[in-house]
Amino acid sequence: MSELSQPLPVVELNPGPKKVSNMVLVGAAWLRVRNLLHVVQAMVALPAFVMLPAWWVAMVLGVVGLSWWRGRHRQRQNEALWPFWWPALLVIVLPGTLLWSGQSPLDLAFYIALAYLGGTLKLLELRTYRDVLWVTFMALFVLAVFFLLEQGMLYTLFVAVGTSLCLGALVHVHAPLGLPWRAAWQQGGRALLWALPMMLLLFVFFPRLPPLWSMPLPQDQARSGISSTMAPGDIADLAMSNALAFRAEFSGAAPLPDELYWRVLTLTHYDGRRWYQSPAAGNALGSALSSSSVPLQPVVNSVQWQYELLLEPTGQPWVPVLENLISFSAEARRLADQRLLWHEPINMAQRLTGIAAAEVIWQESPEVLAQALQLPDAGITGAANTRRNNPRTHALAAQLSGAADTPQAYVTAVREWFLNQPFRYTLQPGAMLGPHTIDDFLLRAQSGFCAHFAEAFVFLMRAAGIPARVVVGYQGGQLSSDERYWRVRQRDAHAWAEVWLGGAWVRIDPTAWVAPERIQGSMTEELLALDEREWWSASASPLWQRLFWRWDRVQYQWQRWVVNFSAADRQGWGFLAWFKAHAQTVAIISAILFLSVFGTWYIARWRRENNNSRTLRRLEHQARTACLRCRPDLPENEGLTHWAIHLRGTHPELAQDLAEFAQVFLALCYGRPSNQQGERLRTAREYLQHLQRRVKHERNSR
Repeated sequence: MSELSQPLPVVELNPGPKKVSNMVLVGAAWLRVRNLLHVVQAMVALPAFVMLPAWWVAMVLGVVGLSWWRGRHRQRQNEALWPFWWPALLVIVLPGTLLWSGQSPLDLAFYIALAYLGGTLKLLELRTYRDVLWVTFMALFVLAVFFLLEQGMLYTLFVAVGTSLCLGALVHVHAPLGLPWRAAWQQGGRALLWALPMMLLLFVFFPRLPPLWSMPLPQDQARSGISSTMAPGDIADLAMSNALAFRAEFSGAAPLPDELYWRVLTLTHYDGRRWYQSPAAGNALGSALSSSSVPLQPVVNSVQWQYELLLEPTGQPWVPVLENLISFSAEARRLADQRLLWHEPINMAQRLTGIAAAEVIWQESPEVLAQALQLPDAGITGAANTRRNNPRTHALAAQLSGAADTPQAYVTAVREWFLNQPFRYTLQPGAMLGPHTIDDFLLRAQSGFCAHFAEAFVFLMRAAGIPARVVVGYQGGQLSSDERYWRVRQRDAHAWAEVWLGGAWVRIDPTAWVAPERIQGSMTEELLALDEREWWSASASPLWQRLFWRWDRVQYQWQRWVVNFSAADRQGWGFLAWFKAHAQTVAIISAILFLSVFGTWYIARWRRENNNSRTLRRLEHQARTACLRCRPDLPENEGLTHWAIHLRGTHPELAQDLAEFAQVFLALCYGRPSNQQGERLRTAREYLQHLQRRVKHERNSR
């Protein structure tokens, strides 16, 4: 009986007629709803810290904490939470500080911040049923919108927890008798689990539709990657980053580690300081380099490698690919200088499959070869005024080419010269002096990074009239512990040269002459010091390394099969091909099974509910019949509780028995389903028998 004596409502109406949405929520159960919503708003702040200024998110969290404290210490339930001007002031100040922090109204992050701020400020006036729905739906919206910026597995689990809390708050506020917060949360989690099968079906079979509109993603997030131009110091700075660039998995045999050259950019234009992808827009040479290329054809019996890349977001459109790419499947375009461009900036993880060959047949245009001879202060004619830039390097090229009768012999002479000089590979070579930076590097400093060696070699080739260009990308990578895929980081950024020899572009890496350990996977002292900062580095304990690779493997599979799941993956499943071939038969059998199972379940449920309804109607009818024997004038349109009130004056003992029966009967009809229903039914029958005996006793005592 203690359970039945608890107060039923958690909702109290203000005086006068009110809509349900304007109900003022009070009581201990209402405090639990408030706590759940404040916890959800605090949770949403965690991903907001990644994309918004930390001090601004801390200010919003302060508003959440202040709202929670004020709600717990209100003196009266109908008392206003705040002075009317306080929320209005925050509505003006907080968006203003967001603009002041540098967030642009043209970025998606700005509007996500406004949505989060709106839900937070609504907590300040959280009093009614409508307010609860508003805050809950805004929290669900913000959690979902964050998927535009992050699709990782941890964030997906984070969203699942936040969604279950929101659903728990809704369950809590709709429960007639109130629920402990843990039980409400469990019901919210069960709702998610019930939706999981349908979600999986939609994920696998529902087509990926293009967006109806686009919204600019934030471009000012800290992302490391290869930029559109190159000066030697750029790659040196990039090599100090351990950020992941992409993962690569080969189907079958893979190239040797020192043959893993991932092309990103082909740099052909040099202005004396920096290298560019092509001349200025509108130039005929620039138009030629920006046109689509003819697909490369592999040499007969050439070794081929098939691989798949999972690209990390960079905010840039260019794609790293293995050299001599002969085919690829992606929304990308290959240009005449063998660059591969995505159809838009890569702002989220993308997948690409490709096939590369060890040897290909080149069909190069005259415009591309002409651009590969360009030197600063002149066009591409090799006129005398080209000697105005780096004259000592020009003199060195003339000296070395004088003794070489073929381009191959000249390349060999340059290689021998490099090997005979005291060159040193370092990430911190210092600044090159004067306007002739290549002169200063080759003949004075002789210390540099891969970009220094690549640009100096290309300059020497062009000075001798041999087409050459700088290629920027990545070299090597880190093989996973199970040897299934390669993990390429920004620190693997590299620059090398391509020279037109014998009717083909030949890769020549002068860094390998000076520092072969860089190409063979060993690290310099600077890179080794950088590697030791990571908890999963080679110097870490085997336990930490195993944990890292297991976690990285899970992330890789998540990106591969969830974030980048496509129709091609679905078509590759054998059972789906069989399903498509027998779709009509499967549909008929499935419909029959569904109707059979659903029909059986529905009939069983209908019979059970019908039996319960008949039992309750029979109990009520017997109680009313017994009471009418003592008071035939009781109104038929009133319930048992009101009948007990009518009987107090004339039959007090009978009224008490009827009130006890009515309390149990109402719990049977409208109480929460529980495992005590059987006990309640037995108690109701005992009270009914006691009521009938009371009526019989009073009739006999007359």
